[in-house]
Amino acid sequence: MPIAPYFRRDAEYRAFTGPHCGNRIARSAERLRAHRIFADLSALPPHDREIAGIRTLQDLCRPVDLAHPGSTGELTERTQKRYDDTVLVLAEIGEKGLGHKDADAAVSRMNDMHSRFRIRNEDFLYTLSTFVFEPIRALERYGPRPMTPVEQRGWFCAYRRLGERMGITDLPHDLATFRAWREAFEQREMRFAPTNRAVADATMTVLFDMLKVPAFTRGLARQAAIALMEPQVAEAFGYPRPNKAVIAAMEWLMALRKLVAGALPDRKSLRLQSRRWLPTYPSGYQIERLGTFARPPA
Repeated sequence: MPIAPYFRRDAEYRAFTGPHCGNRIARSAERLRAHRIFADLSALPPHDREIAGIRTLQDLCRPVDLAHPGSTGELTERTQKRYDDTVLVLAEIGEKGLGHKDADAAVSRMNDMHSRFRIRNEDFLYTLSTFVFEPIRALERYGPRPMTPVEQRGWFCAYRRLGERMGITDLPHDLATFRAWREAFEQREMRFAPTNRAVADATMTVLFDMLKVPAFTRGLARQAAIALMEPQVAEAFGYPRPNKAVIAAMEWLMALRKLVAGALPDRKSLRLQSRRWLPTYPSGYQIERLGTFARPPA
């Protein structure tokens, strides 16, 4: 599948100029622009999405309490289903927008799943931050172009509004404050634990499956993925750093990819995530059946 840049709509986004998401995001026009940015950037080409997926592994870089999601096997034994459920829940929200019945049903389904576990507010907040910042960083380093400041604000504001609907408290009102909070949290919480490695291994396997990486090349693919991680992230997973030649080769390949992708013309239509073929739901899905349940749905 060819690599293609995502939409460039800054002329349409330009009116979204507020530096933060305080009271401004309550205005319907601002919400609409934030959702438009969120929907467009959520429909990235598959290779950009999976690179961002490797980056969001950073959410797992702190000791995982297997008294919540991991104890049900969702993080280590049913990783593909968890990945597919996450893709589809966020797709319903991103493509249709909060306030649409399907998007609101997806939020309700997500909140119901989370309510059964003891999850700290700061853990919710950090997970939200990975969905905000890691795609921004991945596109800046490896994508066809970085998000513009306007896109970054819209992306953040859309996720902040989602955080409000999830009941997350102490949500920052601007990107700079959120980034500072995130960095302080990582310094305090990011460290190795065996559970980190187990969950990271399972998640990486799912990403390789999505990218159709042949089995005989997965050892090399793992080294390539680790080379894309920040050193402290690899350390928190217990992964030894690849040798300098592998890191240099990956940097060269990703720089070449970035150059080629940036030279290609924009694609003309969105590739909706909700229409992707996903292994867990080969024949389609129902929102009310996504995710986990205290008891299986009838």
